[in-house]
Amino acid sequence: MQYCGGQVGSYHTNQKGGPHIPAIIMPNNYHSLPGKPTSLWLDTTPETDFPSLENNLTVDVAIIGGGIAGLTGATLLKAQGKTVAVLEAARIIHGVTGYTTAKVTSLHTLIYDYLIRHFGEEKARAYADANQAAIEQIARFVKEKQIACDFIRTEAYTYTESPDQVDQIRAEVNAAVQLGLPASFIDHTPLPFPVKAAVRFNNQAQFHPRKYLLALAQEIPGEGSYIFENTRVIDLDEDESCQVTTERGAILAQAVIIASHFPFNDKALYASRLHPFRSYVLGVRVEGPVPRGMFISTDPAYSVRSHPLEDGELLLVGGEKHTAGQGGDTVARYQRLEQWARAHFAVKSIDYRWSTQDNRTMDHVPYIGRSTPLSKHVYVATGFGGWGMTNGTVAGMLLSDLILGRVNSWADVYDPNRLNLESVPDFVKHSADIVQHLVSDRLPEEDAGSIRPGEGKVVDTAEGNIALYKSEDGTLTTLSPICTHMGCVVHWNPAEKSWDCPCHGSRFTADGKVIHGPAITNLEELMEVNPMVNSHALTNKVALVFGVIYIIAGLAGFIPGLVQPPDPAPGLNVEMGYGKLLGLFPINVLHNVVHLLIGIWGVIAWRSLSASIQFARSVAIFYGLLAILGLIPLTNTTFGLIPIYGNDIWLHALSALVLAYFGFKVPERGETPIGSHG
Repeated sequence: MQYCGGQVGSYHTNQKGGPHIPAIIMPNNYHSLPGKPTSLWLDTTPETDFPSLENNLTVDVAIIGGGIAGLTGATLLKAQGKTVAVLEAARIIHGVTGYTTAKVTSLHTLIYDYLIRHFGEEKARAYADANQAAIEQIARFVKEKQIACDFIRTEAYTYTESPDQVDQIRAEVNAAVQLGLPASFIDHTPLPFPVKAAVRFNNQAQFHPRKYLLALAQEIPGEGSYIFENTRVIDLDEDESCQVTTERGAILAQAVIIASHFPFNDKALYASRLHPFRSYVLGVRVEGPVPRGMFISTDPAYSVRSHPLEDGELLLVGGEKHTAGQGGDTVARYQRLEQWARAHFAVKSIDYRWSTQDNRTMDHVPYIGRSTPLSKHVYVATGFGGWGMTNGTVAGMLLSDLILGRVNSWADVYDPNRLNLESVPDFVKHSADIVQHLVSDRLPEEDAGSIRPGEGKVVDTAEGNIALYKSEDGTLTTLSPICTHMGCVVHWNPAEKSWDCPCHGSRFTADGKVIHGPAITNLEELMEVNPMVNSHALTNKVALVFGVIYIIAGLAGFIPGLVQPPDPAPGLNVEMGYGKLLGLFPINVLHNVVHLLIGIWGVIAWRSLSASIQFARSVAIFYGLLAILGLIPLTNTTFGLIPIYGNDIWLHALSALVLAYFGFKVPERGETPIGSHG
């Protein structure tokens, strides 16, 4: 790679104590990026070849997702005599787990001071104990199964180069020591540049995640247990037993674990409670010895760890985290990460580059447990926040205990159905961000003539907005730009050549196939529409009508003259705007916000068939659940947040029935398909 300007390999301290990264001018295109575009883990292990599901079958536990959480759970459950079936949409250990930095540590940047303040000491200790236990579970598997996976005991560090963050480091050390963790405060590390302060955890570990998990996977098939690849799950029904429906057949199971990175059947509204983010990794060779240990800086976060290879050590440098689908120029993010690496290390070469995606919960603790408050047999594991090696192992351990009927002291802190009022501001901010993208992204400024080979853009045409990709040979692929999850407009990711959704993190290949959930349906392919009548046209109109009605309801709730005081009424934790709209329907300010969000969603979704169907289905499920909760005295204010009692019950039930008809029944009728052209 050629550089113009800037002194590579040196830095000086800025006013806050951190390094100044020189501005290196680079060609800004995909082809200019250095390194092999795959993860070290995938490049140094063989590909798997497990069969696809061919016939319906019955097992004790079906596990959706072949990453560390799913395979750990499968291994533990089979060891206890359970038959399991692991279902993976593509290849196992190819998703988030295949693109990790593979730090096996309970030091998760700065977490324990936060946990004590927001969850209390007991739950903070449970989180600490769980992640320490996960380290030892991995070590135990490595030893007992004699797995050659480069497992090394080492130290983990969270450091800062800024004097302004030293107090945060001290607070984290004190909290960690209080919880019995192997923590200490230091003002120097093995890194080849100065730091102001750091937390050090002793006796942590690192490994090769695919070597480790491939060894576990080899022992799962047999004796009534299976691994099925290229078997995408499309539906899940829970009753006394569960039926998992795939594109290739169905599986009956007594219990189901959803460990698919993002819960595909989002009945508990995880989309509104998870924040998807992406980050980037470079595998670099450096002059001289590499630093021993695993390192991550405070905000902004940069990750460093080494990995042994036959011909020397590779240093993995990660960073440039951003909300999924909102990365802007992702090529520039790789370039900035390279600049940071060269400013801090004597880089000889860059051998690999890759990116990864994970979900963070609003309160920073993963969701591991029963999928919904009403679930008896369906469990979920998601929201690992970038620390999936230990939290994913915790998920396998905790969920296997719950399925086996064992008491587990970690269950409360990880409970997916916990209520944390302190996370409401983050929820509101996240929802506002989604609404902003739902509206503003409908107005593309690009035209088809500006697209270069190897590039994609959402363009404005006479037929409406189109996601247009031009391959290197000039072939055009035209897709609907509407994400099939909840109707947001996808953005082009130039570094990965993918379409990414800025709302909930769904990702699609350049030709529209699903890469990451929560979407499970590919982007619509576009061509000339057959003039035959589309039997789904009403679904679009229903989305529009409901959208307008709910926007009006949301706005009306803010008009004092239309709201009467509730009398009598259950008590609410959120009393702002609490009253009865038109004397009939109990509302408060949060209720108004929900009405507005649903209304805006409906108005935007009506222009796309898939988005209208998704709107109808999602809101039907949501309002059906609210109608049920409104009948129960303990939940008729949604735990003190939003009133859903009285006349709201029949209104929610009626809305759910109408939308369910147009979302689930009408799509069964015939429709002229929309295809693609080259």
